[in-house]
Amino acid sequence: MVKVSIDLFDLGGQSFLVLIDRYSGYPFVAHLKVTTTSAVCLTLLGWFWENGFPAHIKSDNADGYSPAFAFFGRHLRGLLPDVRPSPQPPLGFAEARSRSRTTSI
Repeated sequence: MVKVSIDLFDLGGQSFLVLIDRYSGYPFVAHLKVTTTSAVCLTLLGWFWENGFPAHIKSDNADGYSPAFAFFGRHLRGLLPDVRPSPQPPLGFAEARSRSRTTSI
């Protein structure tokens, strides 16, 4: 994974985190009991350890991406060289959102 897009979404009253590998389009989806920054970071770390650490992460600055998420990125700087949530939804975010709608869970 080099570039990924991430998004939090609700479906049927439950919260999910989706990560899309922007090269292959492969979706990773996880059910989250809580949408705290620590829950998001732990889920992402699990995926990264299994599949490799991306060079770029795009997100939409949702509630799960608080200043603690920036702290997470700074401490993984050697593994995640470019963790920058954008101030508004970027085009990569739209890809994650559309994939989360079309992926069956």
